[in-house]
Amino acid sequence: MAEVSIVSCEQGPVSVTFTDRGEGRVHLLLHGGGGSATVTAFADRLAETSGVRVVVPIHPGFDGTDRPEQLTSIADLAGLYAALLDELDLRRVTVIGNSIGGWIAAELGLLVPQSVSRIVLVDAVGIEVPGHPVADFFSLTPAQVAEFSYADPRRFGTDPATLSPDRLAVMKANREALSVYGGSTMTDATLSGGSVSLHDGASGNNTVSAAGDTAASTGKPSSVVRVNSRKDAPTMRSPWAMLTNRKTPTDSDSPMANIA
Repeated sequence: MAEVSIVSCEQGPVSVTFTDRGEGRVHLLLHGGGGSATVTAFADRLAETSGVRVVVPIHPGFDGTDRPEQLTSIADLAGLYAALLDELDLRRVTVIGNSIGGWIAAELGLLVPQSVSRIVLVDAVGIEVPGHPVADFFSLTPAQVAEFSYADPRRFGTDPATLSPDRLAVMKANREALSVYGGSTMTDATLSGGSVSLHDGASGNNTVSAAGDTAASTGKPSSVVRVNSRKDAPTMRSPWAMLTNRKTPTDSDSPMANIA
């Protein structure tokens, strides 16, 4: 069941809708442009099989929620979720972000490293990688988005012709919110640069890992955002190191296997 919390952040009080499942080490799971439904099964499986607590907020403006006019950027969302962690008294949180959720996760880790212990970026946008531009998402049809995103578009893609008017309205609002938060390029040049050193998660230091493919995309990598090798990945202006060049995750070998 979804919960609602009124969170006080720099933009003022904001209503945040979220689900909270499981018990144990806290994981904050941040969805991408498709809305919270895209990570529901992910959250359920993580909580059920790994013995952890999974908190999944809905970015304001997605899935029928309201977006305050003053909430206009990924940095604003990171600030909001930093305040949510305080509101829920959550510390040493593992943050998992898909697509723009990964961008928010990176910003959140930079903003409140004392609250974030580990970050997992799954097909994350936000970080500019020379030679690997993000696809012009807003020029793509739903069929093209599925073709770019999945190894098997027929299995995971969505045909708008089969959806109800209410669902189409939610998808339209999600797209509009995505445009506001991410802009047309969905990247931020200030996220990369500087030097970092590798930290061992077992020692209790902060770590970040990056998976270039979604768990659903077995067989070929996502081509909305593509990083081909470790040398292509920029360092982040943070105490984390990027771990890239991972093989395509499967059900038994996914980012989830290493973060519970």
